[in-house]
Amino acid sequence: MKREPRRQRTIGEHLPLPIPEGRATVGDAVQILPEFPDLSVDLILCDPPYFVEYQSHRGAQVTGAIDNDGKADVHVLMPALAPEFKRVVKPDGAVILFQAFGDGERSEIVGHVCRYLREAGFFVEHSYAWWKHAPGKNRLGMGRKKGPRNAVDQILVAVNAPGEYVWNRGQNVANVLEFDRGTRRAGDHPTPKPVPLLEELIDRYSDQGDLVLDPFCGGGSTLKAAQKKKRRFCGVDLCEEWVAMSNKRLGVSEAKAA
Repeated sequence: MKREPRRQRTIGEHLPLPIPEGRATVGDAVQILPEFPDLSVDLILCDPPYFVEYQSHRGAQVTGAIDNDGKADVHVLMPALAPEFKRVVKPDGAVILFQAFGDGERSEIVGHVCRYLREAGFFVEHSYAWWKHAPGKNRLGMGRKKGPRNAVDQILVAVNAPGEYVWNRGQNVANVLEFDRGTRRAGDHPTPKPVPLLEELIDRYSDQGDLVLDPFCGGGSTLKAAQKKKRRFCGVDLCEEWVAMSNKRLGVSEAKAA
């Protein structure tokens, strides 16, 4: 498919950043984002806390594994980050956030996230449903004791103005993304996202050489996808363990990452 030619982009190109490119850095996004130059990021793609006090599909609550995941944290994190997202993202850039699919209290949380994005000046252009079925024959998602199985996560796409963003696909594109959620191994991040899904999002909303920022990089899946797609990238996470895992996946040595 022939792509439309991109207009010349000069705003914020290769401005000095407060964290190194090509790796993950230990830090707090709330503190680091204000140090980024204005209009310096092409795409923010991240899997922030869902603010749902995450439990595994077996019902065992994960203690200390996901920071800032309480239901009240949405009113702390999003008012702090949304204005910074708006300041650093280029005019034709985008912010893509994974969120829980809305049912019950979760729908209220997603509503709060959208409200804070709008208050910062973003337009929530559209959202996707990610059908996160398990590999193999289990295509119904994660189990639950009663009611429908949780087979979908929501992906929000916020932009500066309607229609004013990088889009490298045509018109006949559905808002459902079907990707296996993968098999989580011992020691993995508790909520990893599949690299092929992240590659697809990066392909859709950015070009080669663009800067992708993940302020909640976890185990580094977004950074790995950006690396594979020949984007510039950087990531931040509070947890030293996840940052070390990210840099190992990226082929960054401890000495180089320090």
